Amino acid sequence: MAHLRPYRPSARLPQGFGAAAPDRVRVTLARSGQSQGLQGTDGAGIRAADAQQMGASMTTFDDRDHAFEAKFVHDEELQFKADARRNKLLGLWAAGLMGKEGDEALDYARSVIASDLEEVGHEDVYRKVAADLGDLADEATIRAKMDELMAEAKKQIMTEV
Repeated sequence: MAHLRPYRPSARLPQGFGAAAPDRVRVTLARSGQSQGLQGTDGAGIRAADAQQMGASMTTFDDRDHAFEAKFVHDEELQFKADARRNKLLGLWAAGLMGKEGDEALDYARSVIASDLEEVGHEDVYRKVAADLGDLADEATIRAKMDELMAEAKKQIMTEV
């Protein structure tokens, strides 16, 4: 079984594998202390044309990679919008419990949205709402409402998209 040796830039390459022959790829394999070039199944070394053909097949992988990245970005954007919408709905719900209406309720909802940017996760939102509500709602009620409103927010976001 062949083992790859670490690349050492100071190692001398045999003639034909240096800068004078850029159409070849050099890989050093440790096999009984001997080094050899990268060989195909027919025993021929890899030429520039072979490397170019491998590069063409890499385009498919690159395309898939870009597609996965784009999907990840899209999913994260939707999740961010859903979190913000949930926080707004939670803020409006809490404002209603505190007797706030109209612009005062919207301002409170905006403050709940802003509180989510303080740290990673949703605990910062919970702490703000719990502190503001005091005895008007217990932990279980607030957390259940957060879960309920997340489902509602996702539904609203998906109908807008």
